[in-house]
Amino acid sequence: MVKSNRISHIVWLISLLLFVPVSIKADTNEKQLTFALFAPRADSFWPKLEAFMKDACRDLQIRCLVYYSDNNPYKMKRQLESAISGADKVDAVIFQNYKQQGEKFIQLADQNNVASFLINAPLSEKGYQLIGKPREKYKTWLGEMIPNDQQAGYLITNKIIDDALNAGKQNSNGKIKLIAFNGIVSDGAAIEREKGLRKALKERKREAHLYQYFTTRNWSQSEAILKYTGALNRYPDANAIWTGGDDIALGIIKTAKHLKLTPGKDFFIAGINWSKEGIEAVKKGEMAVNVGGHFLEAAWVTILLYDYFHGIDFKNKEGLQIKSPMYPIDKNNYQDINTLLYALDNNEINFTYFSKYQNPNIKKYHFDVSEILKQIKE
Repeated sequence: MVKSNRISHIVWLISLLLFVPVSIKADTNEKQLTFALFAPRADSFWPKLEAFMKDACRDLQIRCLVYYSDNNPYKMKRQLESAISGADKVDAVIFQNYKQQGEKFIQLADQNNVASFLINAPLSEKGYQLIGKPREKYKTWLGEMIPNDQQAGYLITNKIIDDALNAGKQNSNGKIKLIAFNGIVSDGAAIEREKGLRKALKERKREAHLYQYFTTRNWSQSEAILKYTGALNRYPDANAIWTGGDDIALGIIKTAKHLKLTPGKDFFIAGINWSKEGIEAVKKGEMAVNVGGHFLEAAWVTILLYDYFHGIDFKNKEGLQIKSPMYPIDKNNYQDINTLLYALDNNEINFTYFSKYQNPNIKKYHFDVSEILKQIKE
């Protein structure tokens, strides 16, 4: 009889627990999550990425820390070591493979039992050989989200060639003449974007010829301007300019206009990063196209980590090596990007909309600009 009563009591407790509503906000005893972002510099890209991450953290009630290292990899390492140690250490760190430091950062986070997530720039081939993929050798390395930079480099190459051809800029041999300017030679983003450039040029070798390929330290606009000025003296008939990022492209546009050249008429140029100035250049017809959207990565990763810490792993459906979508904008659709940035500035984006934990009906994440625009308009 006693045993029967005990079983009945246990069954009653289980049935009661099954009907307790789940709500993170209702659990006042739950520890607040803390995520830290490590950015190499405050240029036209990283502050925007930071702003979207902070917006996502605010919506999900996550404490957000952001560190800028002023293009100093040793400073970034010290910042990370500080964040992942001590009684108040963070729950997760988000960083790129800056100056090939990604492997070391993953190892340091794992040693301190802190979750890590790689964004924006992948490890080198040698790096993956040494430490494997996420969750293989280092279990706290939860995943990576890398933009499709090769696609971006490929897309802008084809666009500037097409526009130059349509404008009748080919020489007597029927070819468009290009010069190219990229960022840090060791950066994963620069490497992948160059691959896209080379792939497109190989496919279109009968239509285009690359005079020279230049790199810059720290994606330096001033250095790009100096190299562009020198290249123009050497290759005055260059009529298509490939750039690996907006800061470089905008510096070249400004210099060209000072030299009485008209972008979009005398030569064709494209950018990557969706900076406000880059979008304005597209609007004016000074840039043929601008590819971006990857400044949303830290916000998307914030959602993945938030759900992970609440028992919903992205491993099975999304995988551990995620490619973030890149979007081209031109004079026909730049208004959508302005809408996105305006919504960010006015706190109109609700990132809880994308969380599986907050929305159990979501079966697969929809991390793209069109979904944000749809949510804003609802």
